[in-house]
Amino acid sequence: MRLPAFTSRACGAFTLVEVLVVMVIIAILATLTVPRLVGAQGRQAEVEAQGVRSVLSQAAQRDAVSSEAMAVSYDAEKRELSIESLADVDGERAWRPMPMIRPVRFASIELASASADGQEQPPDTSFRVQLAGAKPRPAVSLMLRTTANLPGTPRAWQIDLLPGQTVATIRAVPTGAPLAAPSTTTIDLDVEGQRTQPW
Repeated sequence: MRLPAFTSRACGAFTLVEVLVVMVIIAILATLTVPRLVGAQGRQAEVEAQGVRSVLSQAAQRDAVSSEAMAVSYDAEKRELSIESLADVDGERAWRPMPMIRPVRFASIELASASADGQEQPPDTSFRVQLAGAKPRPAVSLMLRTTANLPGTPRAWQIDLLPGQTVATIRAVPTGAPLAAPSTTTIDLDVEGQRTQPW
C-alpha cells in the first residue's frame, strides 16, 4: 500500500503570532536592560565624586607628614582635578602633577562651585589652591553635580577638606543648593545629652 505523498509548502513570510511573540520578547528585554543602563551612569557619577574625595584625602595625608608644597589643581579644559607639587624642571620650579596621586577626570559630573577658605574659585576656569606644608592648610570645599546630559534624577555632592583633617568628607546635597560653609565645630555628645545614644 502506498501512502500519499505530502508536499512541502514553502513559507515566505512570518505569521502574525510569530511577529507578536518576537515583539513581546524585545519589550521584556528592553524593560530589563534600560534601567540598568541608566543606573550605571548614575553609579559612575557617584564613583567620580568618591574619587574626588579620595584625591583630597590623599593630599591631606601627604600634607600631614610632609612639608612639600602641594596644590589642588582644577583644569577646566581637561575637566580634571589633580594634586600638584613644586618640582625642579630645567632649573626652574614649576607645578607638576604628583605621580602617586591619580587625577580624577570628570565624565559624569561637573564642578558646580569651589571655595578655599571661603573665597570662591571660578568653576568654569582653571584654578590652583595651594596646600602649604608649613602654614595651616586652607579649608577646601567643592560642589559637584551630575552633568546635564546624564539621564535620570540630577544629583549633587559637597566635598569638604578642613584644616587639620586628613580625610575629606562627602555628603549628598540638593541639586540647586549653594556651596555651604563646612562645619568646623565639634559636637560634645555628653553636653548635648546624648551620652547613652549610639552615634
